[in-house]
Amino acid sequence: MDIIRRCGLFLLIALVSPVVATGAELASGHPQEYVVQRGDTLWDISARFLQEPWLWPEIWDRNRQIENPHLIYPGDIIALVYVDGKPRLQVRRGGEPAVSSTTAAPGRGVVKYSPRIRIIGREEAIPTIPLSAIRPFLTESSVLTHGQFDAAPYVMSLGPEHIIGGARQKIYARGFKEGTDARRFRIYRRGQVFRDPTRVAARSVGNYDDGNLYRQQTMGEVLGFEALYVGDAVLDRAGDPATLVLTKSMREVLAGDRLFPEDRSGFEANFMPRPYQKSTSGRIIAVVDGVTQIGQYQVVALNLGTEDDVEVGDVFAVYQAGVVVEDKIYRSQELAKSDAPFDWDEGEYPQFYVRPDDRFGGSSSSFRRGELVSLPEERAGIVMVFRPFERVSYALVMRATRDIHIYDVVAKP
Repeated sequence: MDIIRRCGLFLLIALVSPVVATGAELASGHPQEYVVQRGDTLWDISARFLQEPWLWPEIWDRNRQIENPHLIYPGDIIALVYVDGKPRLQVRRGGEPAVSSTTAAPGRGVVKYSPRIRIIGREEAIPTIPLSAIRPFLTESSVLTHGQFDAAPYVMSLGPEHIIGGARQKIYARGFKEGTDARRFRIYRRGQVFRDPTRVAARSVGNYDDGNLYRQQTMGEVLGFEALYVGDAVLDRAGDPATLVLTKSMREVLAGDRLFPEDRSGFEANFMPRPYQKSTSGRIIAVVDGVTQIGQYQVVALNLGTEDDVEVGDVFAVYQAGVVVEDKIYRSQELAKSDAPFDWDEGEYPQFYVRPDDRFGGSSSSFRRGELVSLPEERAGIVMVFRPFERVSYALVMRATRDIHIYDVVAKP
């Protein structure tokens, strides 16, 4: 099943049975109807009607006159109607109104509808989210542990005439397990390391004089690393070393790159957005292109994965970490309340900074420091998980209302 068809299947669940809207609120200035355009996504269309677009399954209503309600096409009309006084979104296909027994909006009369048949190819259905932004991460990129990477067969040589390899070139590899029957392989290279800034890792660094081992604390437990897709190869001749032929190369193949059997099972593209249900919070730990400020439709890595019950379609709110500021007013008021001298022996003295003063040959001067206060976190956007791994997940930034940074907090919206 192709990507677009599988991506559209999420509506089959949402439309076959009406759901009472409990959390979805209409957006300010929402339209009464919208004509679907090429290039639209279901998320963007829902954002026209709802304050929180991931809640659209709560107000989709089944239209029994449409044979395939799980696919939305350019030219279809998304109409806002009211059923028993509650808002519903319905699809009008072929230029005719949607069907509902009671579609009267407040202050409006009931409209009677008649259907019309239109034939259209499934490949034209619009996707849930912009697949162009995540396609490489669905079919190529992966997250591996060091153990998984080191246990895989490796490129030993590209022949005496070559240092790097390209398409149609022979390569030589070792490390295949006996009995392996795979013939097609994907080649990966170790990429950026994903670390958890909230977990401290320890490593052994030596021994005390009495022989006891001591360990050094290092910030950032390793959760895995990005496996960079290099290319594809097919087995030409088994042996040690084995001979393979490169059939595709996105990067130059280098000695030390690893080979993994090609996975033909496809990938999960049936995105049914829903708020993450756990109370567990996490952080953004990486962004694909290496920048520190993150915008809409960029792919980020979270320090949450399947072991945290993260699933495809989980939606998180992003909270910009609160900055620490100095409250000089509070400190000056507290000092003014008391005329008693400070007890220097007990350490009861005012906080102050010492700073060099270049105007007087580097001598120092003192000034009082105010109380340091952390400002509250501010909501900065929305991300949706599209590919979770055991301890890391790839998510797409669906909305950014403020600057989003690495290490910002993600939590249930």
